[in-house]
Amino acid sequence: MFIPNIQEMRDVVVTKADLLIEEEMPAALLQLCAHVAGYEITAARRPRRRATSRNTSPSYPSPARS
Repeated sequence: MFIPNIQEMRDVVVTKADLLIEEEMPAALLQLCAHVAGYEITAARRPRRRATSRNTSPSYPSPARS
């Protein structure tokens, strides 16, 4: 799962915001923070399951359907 990676990106943006030249937070950085918050909410709602062959992620790319 990549949530720790994007959380770290968000944390760098927030903790180093004083280094920005702009008066306001750039839109791209606000979007990043909103994106991370959305993933955190989704992850919190997802039920915790044991990893089994029945609930693993689908393979990518998926096989062609006829």
